[in-house]
Amino acid sequence: MKAIRGAIFVNEDSPHEIEKSTIQLMDKIYEVNGITDKDVISVIFSVTDGINTLNPATVFRKSGHDLPLMCLQEAEIDGAYDMVIRVMLFVEKEDVKHVYENGAEILRDDSK
Repeated sequence: MKAIRGAIFVNEDSPHEIEKSTIQLMDKIYEVNGITDKDVISVIFSVTDGINTLNPATVFRKSGHDLPLMCLQEAEIDGAYDMVIRVMLFVEKEDVKHVYENGAEILRDDSK
């Protein structure tokens, strides 16, 4: 079992933007890693301050993914970025690639 990390900056706290960003991030993670739902054990989303109108786990489930899902509110940390959706997928796969979209590459030095 391995974990795939990912993140994306959200431009605004609107249902449309959260849905678009969640689907963009998850589609890219699935594509880059060559996975399907059969490879996924569970998924944990987190959102930073400023994201309140829609739960990314709900978006992902409604897009057709019947998996164990959870979403958490991240702690408010001084100097941390707002408007970020993060995700961690636990998968049955040995080689994984982490995915950072829409400027979120700056969150991880090892994402290159």
